[in-house]
Amino acid sequence: MVERNQTRSVSVSGAHRTVTIRRALMSIQNHFVWERAATGDSDSLESLSIMCARKSLGEEDLAACMELLVSNFEKLSKNARINLGKIHIKLDNCDRYFQIIKLNMNNRHVLSCHKLGKCYEYGIGCEVNHDLSWAYYSDAAREGHVIARARLIKMKLQGWPPPMRLFILISYILLNTAPVVIYIFIRDLLKFRRTINWRIKD
Repeated sequence: MVERNQTRSVSVSGAHRTVTIRRALMSIQNHFVWERAATGDSDSLESLSIMCARKSLGEEDLAACMELLVSNFEKLSKNARINLGKIHIKLDNCDRYFQIIKLNMNNRHVLSCHKLGKCYEYGIGCEVNHDLSWAYYSDAAREGHVIARARLIKMKLQGWPPPMRLFILISYILLNTAPVVIYIFIRDLLKFRRTINWRIKD
């Protein structure tokens, strides 16, 4: 019993040490990114925007990051601007999020098209407008955005009964995946035939 308890305590302390080291490394990395971003480095600004959008930071830290990103707004890439918008959503500022997404639409940015469609669909920072939502989702879908395509299908099927929706969704998935599945099956079958032929020759 004593030996088991000792090994368990050693493993727990080892795991705790690993977590502590990870946290220390993360804090060093965050500090390094912050310092680089403060100089106006565009890559570091993007990394900082990703970090702030994904991690659960305190309101003070978020506000400080947002201030730095807003002061370097012109240097931000389009994806970094979307992350800045997500920070505004975290701080319950939907109007500012909508404005940032609209600013991103200068060059018909695909992700911004999808996000703007979502804003108009759910009324995030604007009034609900299903026609505009459909238009922006269509633009994003034309450029190959998969989620925008799924949202278009969802909007099409809104008035339909649930069994019919399910049937259409399954048929859509099958129609899109069937050619790929058939290609993989034929390719593997040909490979299998070649291996059999080589074995017969040997």
